[in-house]
Amino acid sequence: MQAPDHPTSDTVHSRATSSLNRSAFQATVHCLTGCAIGEILGMVIATALRWGSAASIAISVVLAFLFGYSLTLGPIIRANIPLRRAARA
Repeated sequence: MQAPDHPTSDTVHSRATSSLNRSAFQATVHCLTGCAIGEILGMVIATALRWGSAASIAISVVLAFLFGYSLTLGPIIRANIPLRRAARA
């Protein structure tokens, strides 16, 4: 018996789920990477400027958020989700 020329609904659903899972995984990895970059950069800046603990924590949190959010948008946009919708996600 030969396979059908057109994919079945199960095959299409499986591919869509796999693609969504892959996109979610990539976005998560990018977010964690951005957070790590921001935190380390914040600590380096605070140490270089001889700032105290509170300022070090504040700049690290802000940079972690900015880098994490920025790097997360890449895989979401590559998944053909419009920027406005991706920013809300």
